[in-house]
Amino acid sequence: MQRDKPFWFNCVKVSIIINLIFIKLTLCQSQLNRTENVTKFHGLSKNITMDISPESKLKLLVEPNNVTDSLLLNSDSENDRRCTERSNLKALYESKKKNYLSLINSDRNRILSQMQTVNEIIDSFSKTLNKKESRVTRSTVSRPKCSISKVKLENLQKEIQSIISNTTSKSEADRKCTLNFDDDNCQNLMKTIQCGLGHIKDGYLEAMSNQGSAKEVAKWKNAFDQLSHKFEKEKDNLIQSLSHEHQLELDKLHKEMQNLGKLLNTALENLEVNTAELCVMEIVQGLITEAVDHFKELRSTTMSVIVKQAYNHHKHSNPDEIDRVINISDFIQRLPQNGKVEAMQTFYKEMKEKEHLNSIRVLILNYTFGKSAISDSKITNEILKFIDPILSSFSDVIAFNRKDSEFNQFLRLKFGNYFNYYSKKIITNACSKQSPDETKRLKNILENIRNFPYYDQVADGISHLNGYIISHNLLENRNTLSLIYYINYFKTKLSASNNTKLIENLVEKLGNELDKLPKQMVNFIVRPNGCKLRNKAYLQYLYADGRFLLWSDIGSDRHNVFLWKWQTATDPAGILEPESKWKFETSNNCETFTLKNVQYNEYLYVSNNWDNIGTTNPKREVFTKQQPDDISQAEWEIVPRNGGQYFTLKNVFKNEYFHADSLDDGVFMGIRFYKDNGRRRVFTLKTGVPTGDLWRASLWEIQC
Repeated sequence: MQRDKPFWFNCVKVSIIINLIFIKLTLCQSQLNRTENVTKFHGLSKNITMDISPESKLKLLVEPNNVTDSLLLNSDSENDRRCTERSNLKALYESKKKNYLSLINSDRNRILSQMQTVNEIIDSFSKTLNKKESRVTRSTVSRPKCSISKVKLENLQKEIQSIISNTTSKSEADRKCTLNFDDDNCQNLMKTIQCGLGHIKDGYLEAMSNQGSAKEVAKWKNAFDQLSHKFEKEKDNLIQSLSHEHQLELDKLHKEMQNLGKLLNTALENLEVNTAELCVMEIVQGLITEAVDHFKELRSTTMSVIVKQAYNHHKHSNPDEIDRVINISDFIQRLPQNGKVEAMQTFYKEMKEKEHLNSIRVLILNYTFGKSAISDSKITNEILKFIDPILSSFSDVIAFNRKDSEFNQFLRLKFGNYFNYYSKKIITNACSKQSPDETKRLKNILENIRNFPYYDQVADGISHLNGYIISHNLLENRNTLSLIYYINYFKTKLSASNNTKLIENLVEKLGNELDKLPKQMVNFIVRPNGCKLRNKAYLQYLYADGRFLLWSDIGSDRHNVFLWKWQTATDPAGILEPESKWKFETSNNCETFTLKNVQYNEYLYVSNNWDNIGTTNPKREVFTKQQPDDISQAEWEIVPRNGGQYFTLKNVFKNEYFHADSLDDGVFMGIRFYKDNGRRRVFTLKTGVPTGDLWRASLWEIQC
């Protein structure tokens, strides 16, 4: 028992330690999530407290089970590092904010105490001005008459009211200082100074409310300086009217006024420095609204200084952290236009000095120039030589499916808005890349667009790719069908989500892209469940015959397939319904299709039998069957032709083109045997790509 107890105790300790580690990691991840600050709801991403520009931000398309390690921006260790850094930075910010508020309160209390001292001296001084001087031992002397005139006193009153009115929004009645000319004018002078000081005290308290405003405090500090200057000007007049004893008291008042001015200067300097430091830390953390508010409260600190300090805030954050650069960009965009040029020049200078222009930071810098409506040809020309190689490498990633962690990171920055800014150029360049296999390149581009993380990125990417395909006459490519498929898929998906203005705009945009494409192509993909195939050469429709086959070696579990357009009283159009309707299905995003006859629910497939009777071209027979021996026998590659008006069908199993026979089945070896002449058999061609009349017989119009 004694030997088991330590083992049991150690197991408990291990269990506790593991649980503590798990709790710590959970809290850390929770903190990281709050810092990233995006919550998903009803298909959209919503910003909570962090600041982002008012641009489209939508939920990730990639489902969790489809996200591979190669798509993750950071490894677990990297996330842990970032989590720790952000936690430390937040703790530092909260500590700084606490000290900042403490300093404001301390300065405010000292200033209010000093104002109270000045006020008490003025009160005491005013009470003695109407009294005679008390007798002294050797002589009895009355106080000389005050030499300050009524007109001068009224002018001083107006000047003080003007000082206050230029500083506050209070009404004239609220800022008025009343004069009583029954009293001594010297006493009125001191009351006027005291009244002005009272207004300054009220204004200062308002300016120092909440976290204080350096600009507002500076206004009241300037008002106090002007009031002090007025006091200095009238001091000599007061001295002439006072005894030596009261002159000493006046000197004391003058000294305390000077001390009050020094305290106001110190508080103003403290407020400026600490507000600037908070502004920088808020930028680094992404608290852009708070940062902009604090910057607007600054009196003398420039945008350039703030940008430089934020860019070099390395002590408590990763010096290479891209989020900080994004936050600086957001901060600059939110600032008033005046001063932005200097801030942008500093932004560029810091990147250049740190040799960051050869990274995706230069894309953020250029984006900030564009969004801030700032023109600086010298800088923009300089950074262009860094931008083009990066965008070209991103185009390579899309065109050739190359792995690039920097591309994956940039794709997701700021909800994809940075990538969207360059999307057209990246995708257009990818489409223009030289490649021996154009079909594969376009497929890569389309697949990469489909996997973009945000719906608006997908919509933009589809629009750019579609525009390139149309303008460069690349419709005759099976990837065009995949493009239509994806456009319709995303349009349908968005239409079923929340009906917001942003969603409506994206749905409308995708609908416009479909309208740019040939209707035959769009209808075939969008409404694939009851389509007809009409042969270009013979203008006849494909249908599955209701009779069993005549050849016993093939079997009676399948139907023959013909072309026919034979007008009758019940079928004036010459189309058999529903034997001529086919359902197109794809399980690989339009890479290949199966065609299922609506009447018999059987797949169109190519058999292993071939028939060259009555022709010099070897050909293989085509039937319908519920379950072919090999499903690839029923798979067809469909490619648009003639600008999307017609299509070719090539069997995947045999790599052979589907075509209509030149002879109808009423003729055998040049002799007509059947009265229902005009019906044709269909085959696949065993001699490669058809040409001439055979090519025309291989073109099909798909009517849906």
